[in-house]
Amino acid sequence: MGVFDKEMRRVVIRRDQLREASRFLGTLLHELEHAASGHGDGTLEFEDALTERMGIVAQLLVMASFNEGHDGHTHLKSEDQAETPRVLVCGGFPV
Repeated sequence: MGVFDKEMRRVVIRRDQLREASRFLGTLLHELEHAASGHGDGTLEFEDALTERMGIVAQLLVMASFNEGHDGHTHLKSEDQAETPRVLVCGGFPV
């Protein structure tokens, strides 16, 4: 569904993942965690890192639901300002 290209520092996601927002976003978060943690699939270290990241995302969403800005929009602030990889969506190519 997706892959993190360590050499190019980019996430590549198959175009068919765009059919459902939850599928695309789940794949994106999964690949971004590979980038952030440096751990591969099927390792306990990756599973722990992904679980922790999902907890952070959930916490931000809960906090944001109680913290709408004066303009009526929810504002999320990231504590981690590290450079994030680019995200590419590819059609017709198995990833």
